[in-house]
Amino acid sequence: MNVILPTESSILYSPYTWHRDGAVMTAYNSGSYFKFMTNALVTGNKTLTLHFNTAEVIAALPPVVAYRIGQYNWVFSPLQSSVVMTLPPGDATTLDPVMGRQGWHFIEVWVRTVPPEINKWGAGPCRVSLTGIEIDNSARLFPISAYPLKVCIYGDSITEGYGALDLENNGYKSNNAMMSYAYNVMQALGCEAGIVGYSGQGFTKQPDNGAVPNFTQTYDYLQPGINRTLTDCDLVLINMGTNDYAASKATFVSTVTPIIQNLLDMAPKALILAMTPFNQTHAESWRTIIGNLSHPRVRLIDTSGFYLMEAMANVLHPSGSAVMGNIAPKLNAAIMTAWGQFKYGGGTGRRAVLRPVADTGAIPVLQTMKL
Repeated sequence: MNVILPTESSILYSPYTWHRDGAVMTAYNSGSYFKFMTNALVTGNKTLTLHFNTAEVIAALPPVVAYRIGQYNWVFSPLQSSVVMTLPPGDATTLDPVMGRQGWHFIEVWVRTVPPEINKWGAGPCRVSLTGIEIDNSARLFPISAYPLKVCIYGDSITEGYGALDLENNGYKSNNAMMSYAYNVMQALGCEAGIVGYSGQGFTKQPDNGAVPNFTQTYDYLQPGINRTLTDCDLVLINMGTNDYAASKATFVSTVTPIIQNLLDMAPKALILAMTPFNQTHAESWRTIIGNLSHPRVRLIDTSGFYLMEAMANVLHPSGSAVMGNIAPKLNAAIMTAWGQFKYGGGTGRRAVLRPVADTGAIPVLQTMKL
């Protein structure tokens, strides 16, 4: 058997969420992923084994990984030291796919959730550390291509898919980053995306879930002492503010403004799209921030009306169905319009408007049409 190192160039990782430590690749966020192509499932012993370091995993609260072969059904597994993949058996007399005749297969592996109940900042239980991919000696990995557009998506519990699976939000098992708006945005844009969401986080709010500090201390770090670099990022999305309900407008504006200015330097070619929180907490604060900056690379999406309350997991968190059926179509339309205007013209700075809010100086707010 041959163990492929995680640093092999044929493996493609989500940007802005993985850290290389020697020959080990480690992710800390729900929504991190890697992908590759191989003939291991039809060659030799026809198995593929992912190896992870689980020394610090808490048995009752493990991260959950998801994988699929060739866009077949997702398979979920608590993080284990070895995750073995084989082809589904298939049945030529039914609609179950017969996949063994392909010469190679495209593999996707996602971190579905890192439990918010555990320490997620500077501690081992939150880590998903890939140590190797074991295949038959006669098998190999094939190079794949990355989508050229690179996106970094910052947010809180809504971004990491908290409660997406369960109306009762029954612990970490109900969380799924692959049913969040961020995952849907990534699929719609056709991009490589780093999803950076921490439950309970805000710009001013002190840590509770997972002991993650507020956003001012984390946006430029993967973990303490590990810098996040956005120099090649094309688009930065920010959905934050829901958890800053206790902050005054003045505090929120004075805290957030320098962060946006720093992100302009961190991501020198990127369009920065902030969204008003879906429940509209600090929506007016965001309008003030974007209006005061009046920068051609910073714009605002007004998300008012994106929520269908009947489809919510609770009064705050959208279910995966609400994301797919209501939020994602409207949000994706707004993002693609903003990106098209930024990339190909049609308005910059104070005149970058799809549908302006009340005439208060033509603040550059982008809003999808009400469907």
